[in-house]
Amino acid sequence: MTQQEQRVNILLDFEMLGPGDAAKAIGVGASVFGLGPDDEPTARLVYEAWPISAARQDARTLTLDTIAWWSRQAPAVRDVAFAGIGGNARGEGGKPLRLAVKELVDATTLAAAEETSVTSELEVREIDRASPEVWRRITWWAKPAAADLSLWMSLLREFRPDLSMLYGRVRDARTLWDDAETASGVEVKEDPRNADNVHAPGADSLATAWACARALRLLKPPRRGPADVKVAGPVLAGADGAGPAEREQLLAVRAAGEHEMVAADRSPCRPAEALGPRRSRRRRRPASRRAGHAR
Repeated sequence: MTQQEQRVNILLDFEMLGPGDAAKAIGVGASVFGLGPDDEPTARLVYEAWPISAARQDARTLTLDTIAWWSRQAPAVRDVAFAGIGGNARGEGGKPLRLAVKELVDATTLAAAEETSVTSELEVREIDRASPEVWRRITWWAKPAAADLSLWMSLLREFRPDLSMLYGRVRDARTLWDDAETASGVEVKEDPRNADNVHAPGADSLATAWACARALRLLKPPRRGPADVKVAGPVLAGADGAGPAEREQLLAVRAAGEHEMVAADRSPCRPAEALGPRRSRRRRRPASRRAGHAR
């Protein structure tokens, strides 16, 4: 896969004060996830804004049911959420939404650039210029995508319309988990150790990202090592004289140290020890002719 074809998985978790893409946002976390060089699951948190002030989100909505729901959460999470709900326009009690969106764009741009090796370093002044190019490589995930990613696209239309076209690059984490469970028979779920931080966006984002990475691993076909190489057709005793495909197969088998293969007259291969001495190719004459010759 070329660098231009590399994709980056970024999972977002928004905390909101209502349903739909017009809801007030009071928190967001973003995590990058995927598979490492040895196909091991990886995930890391790249951004969290918690709380975001509900002030100056006048065009956005909240519902009393959602406020009541927040009041029933664990105190550590509930108190932070209500700090955002009661925040003011000066940013007291939470980060301004516009600033949170800018920082989230910057953080995900840097993370995607690092993951795809677009550039080893991006200076702050280069981020806005690099974002459109780098963002084409990002696949956005959420659980559920219908809620969090709809809100994200709405915020981008409001603050960064040049980056708002995410269609075709949004995925639902729950669907990924279901596919992995169906294929492997193994249940995919978030780390139960996150229970104390449920609905804190950074912790939620990272826990969900880890589960997605494990799902990708379950869906990954097992790697074929040298021991799995199947040698079909003729294989010569040496690489010389073999065709390109045969030579590649022979060298792969020899590198694995599994068998020393030889072939006779380009016949199907057998292990060397199974081949007995070559039989004489001289044709036996009929008995009558041998008798005549003896006379």
